[in-house]
Amino acid sequence: MKRLIVLMVGLLATGCATTPPASDPDDTAPTSPPAAAETSAAAAPTFDCSAPSSEIESLVCTDTDMADLDSRLNSEYEQVLNTPGADKEALEASQIDWHSQREECTQEADPKGCVQQAYLTRLVELHIADPATAAPTEARYNCPDGEELTARYYNDGDPQAGVFTWEGNEVILFIEMSGSGARYGRDGVSFWEHQGEATFDYYGDSVVCEVA
Repeated sequence: MKRLIVLMVGLLATGCATTPPASDPDDTAPTSPPAAAETSAAAAPTFDCSAPSSEIESLVCTDTDMADLDSRLNSEYEQVLNTPGADKEALEASQIDWHSQREECTQEADPKGCVQQAYLTRLVELHIADPATAAPTEARYNCPDGEELTARYYNDGDPQAGVFTWEGNEVILFIEMSGSGARYGRDGVSFWEHQGEATFDYYGDSVVCEVA
């Protein structure tokens, strides 16, 4: 869902983040796809599955992987919220907004895929908001007609991801398997950097840029 990827990262990211240098992702960016951390036993969701309050909660209750993601997200949210220096007001407001956006996944053709992507996106946002996350160097790409694409890589988090800014929109993309170069993506948006050239596709609009 497009609304889920136009994010409040700018609000959360001030003074936060970490990444290897983005100028040569062939050498620095891992190539494993995003995945939730493994757990030894299935975790319970943070809401009452005997009386789910929405279709999305029902979906999470009946899917072990989703339940694990929900439990993990809640744990990481509480950890970041209680970290000295965290912006509690911003975190609480963005968490409420995230819940509302997650519920909109019922409108999608693939609600389960939408919900999973929503959880992974929120985990990246929480990593960025963590005061312990160091600020990365911003990578810049020169595009046609004087346009510029920028990226901040957070490859020390789980899931590994990048925050890309294009024409005023910020989008979180997850690292993907790549036989060559560095690939990041999510539904409708993709990025591939290889040998100094970056191809960025934003909902069908594709542009080829060069590393600045």
